Amino acid sequence: SGTSISPHTFVGLIKLMSVCVVGSSSMAVRLHQLDISKTLSLILGSSSLLSGSPKSPSTVLKSSSEVVDVLTLAENLLPPLPEASLTSFHLSPTKLLTPIEGKKEDAQQELQTFLNSEVNCLYVYGCNLVQTLLQLHTSTMNNTVRHKCLVILCKIVHFCSSDQLQELLQDIPFSSFLASLLSTGDSTSCQYSLMMCDILMEKRADLFGRAFLREGVVHAIDVLAATPVQEEAEKEVKPSH
Repeated sequence: SGTSISPHTFVGLIKLMSVCVVGSSSMAVRLHQLDISKTLSLILGSSSLLSGSPKSPSTVLKSSSEVVDVLTLAENLLPPLPEASLTSFHLSPTKLLTPIEGKKEDAQQELQTFLNSEVNCLYVYGCNLVQTLLQLHTSTMNNTVRHKCLVILCKIVHFCSSDQLQELLQDIPFSSFLASLLSTGDSTSCQYSLMMCDILMEKRADLFGRAFLREGVVHAIDVLAATPVQEEAEKEVKPSH
């Protein structure tokens, strides 16, 4: 229909869907079937963080917190990353909130089963969102937004097959992006970058081994490994001017 809603109501619906998809695999599956990732990409692409004009009539998301709400939905539409993998890189699992107690684990497993059976669905999801997430990450200094982007990117890298990753990332300077994360001095960004490097080397070492050497990932890891722990800690707490 031609019915329109206010931006405030729209963001409220996004928040509601973010909670519901955690406990309802049928809702998450239906949103994937409706190509929700394309809609989310368009919404994020028109946000004030990318458009630079919060007063533009086409801008639905006018604040960082609203961008985070949309990113949370995008994150919750994929199963959680394995806790063992997160722990090995000193990362904490995302706390998923759902009003349906006791159904969260079942819903996430059912979502995983759907994505395993509909392999093209995950590829389309990545095609729609990867570029937008990279642009959003590099366009803001808001750590919450940046870290949300990294969680989603890490999920895409983890759940996509090796062939899907080759197609998805072949025209994107993803190795350079990972190298830049390793040089930020932000521990969370470094940890997610290392996790993605590890996954990519496990799945497609033939491709990413060369790219990591050529685009500075190996050098950034060497520098990081040679940095004393105390020095790294001081860098993080040092106030910016």
